[in-house]
Amino acid sequence: MPGWHAKTKGLVASGKLQVYGIAPEQYGDRMALFLQWKELDFPVLMDPLNVLGVKAVPITLLVDEGGVIRYRNPKPNQFKEFLEKKYPATKNKNVLASLPPATELMQKALMQNDSKQGLQCLSTSGKKLSPAQSFQAGVVARWLYDQNLDPELFQAAVDHWKTALKSVPSQYIWRRRIQQYGPRLDKPYPFYNWVETARKEIRAKGGQPVKLTVEPSGSEVASPLRKNEQAVPSQEFPDLENKLPLDQEFLKVITTLIPHTDKSDHQRIHLQLSPQQTAHWASDTQEVALWLLPKKGDPILLADTASPLPPEQESSDETRTLEADISKRKLATGKLILFYALCEEENGVCRFLKAEVNAH
Repeated sequence: MPGWHAKTKGLVASGKLQVYGIAPEQYGDRMALFLQWKELDFPVLMDPLNVLGVKAVPITLLVDEGGVIRYRNPKPNQFKEFLEKKYPATKNKNVLASLPPATELMQKALMQNDSKQGLQCLSTSGKKLSPAQSFQAGVVARWLYDQNLDPELFQAAVDHWKTALKSVPSQYIWRRRIQQYGPRLDKPYPFYNWVETARKEIRAKGGQPVKLTVEPSGSEVASPLRKNEQAVPSQEFPDLENKLPLDQEFLKVITTLIPHTDKSDHQRIHLQLSPQQTAHWASDTQEVALWLLPKKGDPILLADTASPLPPEQESSDETRTLEADISKRKLATGKLILFYALCEEENGVCRFLKAEVNAH
């Protein structure tokens, strides 16, 4: 995109060319931040539901004044010919009318974006969703999840995306959406590791970066993992003698499993950790850690997190997240144990606890 912008800027200024972008991105504000960072000034239209049915990006289309696509991914000589040639007018000027519209069900879902009814109208309509509708349902489910309406909607989003991709394995827009949150072994590249660099460079020029509604984190900013690469350094298992109490009341754990998009043993687990009752996190307690206990062999540390509170804040009860890549085969023959520390009431006792995580 930046390359095309640089090469066509003079043509746009002279009135010989109009440039538009279309981005099948889940979050429009992330695209806005990218445009601000790269100083791109042409309009970019958002298509998070992939209404256009694009199967892969990037693509470049040369469209004449009548709305006819003359070249797809043109070569330099074709681009030159396109600019010089006068194409005949077409009868159908309303080319947008021929594009596949968003489904009636999806429109209802988007109108209900302040509650779970938007997703429910898809599942209770009595109609079988097409692959494209399944993908769109996943997009809506993730939007509703981002509004903190129901933590289980994340898994619903993933399930819809899986269903869509299973029907059309060549649809790389759908595949990338799963990979965005999925295991590192399935990542073609880091998805949003550019965000902090963009913010730093924008501020250095005296600008104010576009504010993001949903901050990219975890798998979204993680680098790809290659086979046999050690993702997490090994540490000593915290409960070798099995003496820690098993917590069943102070922490609510909700799991979401993101599969590898091909037939791989790897998947990524997302945990949402919410203190219950009067329990809260404390700034001086240990990190949260997720371990796999196989039936045979030593315990394996899958992930730990250092998410300290701001120095001026001593405790909080916010929901925190933890992510890890995990083998389906190892998970089937072992169990997941989560270790964490919580405090009771405002000045209560802090305890180191463990909980068994259901990931099936």
